[in-house]
Amino acid sequence: MGVQTVEAIQTRLLLLCRGPVDWTQASDGDPPLAAAGALDAELTAGALPHFDVIVASPQRASQETAEAIAAQRRVAMDLRDGLDEIRSATTVSDAAGYIGWLDDLFTAHAPLGAGESLADGADRLTAALRAIGDRYYGRATLV
Repeated sequence: MGVQTVEAIQTRLLLLCRGPVDWTQASDGDPPLAAAGALDAELTAGALPHFDVIVASPQRASQETAEAIAAQRRVAMDLRDGLDEIRSATTVSDAAGYIGWLDDLFTAHAPLGAGESLADGADRLTAALRAIGDRYYGRATLV
């Protein structure tokens, strides 16, 4: 009887943040990628390690980043709720509002107004990443 080796199944989640956004086009609080962000996505696509699929937030800039990379790398793309930023009580529609929201977010321990606390957002994101890991078990996934 010989020794039997078992190879572990690896599931890899590669996390990538979208590039800068164009706040002048954010009237609905969902800004598109800025030109620099689109260029970053194109340049980043060639530098990433192997992955089988992209999973992205349906937020406009995240989706645009994923679409640019998916087109260049010729991989499937899946949009999944739960990967968005911490949910605020009000629509943030410009860069100053976003910076103010971030400043408040990281100094607050409770939800901001009717928005989501940092802890609640972290729990939501963790649950989304676990679901992605389960869905794409044994695969390398760019998130």
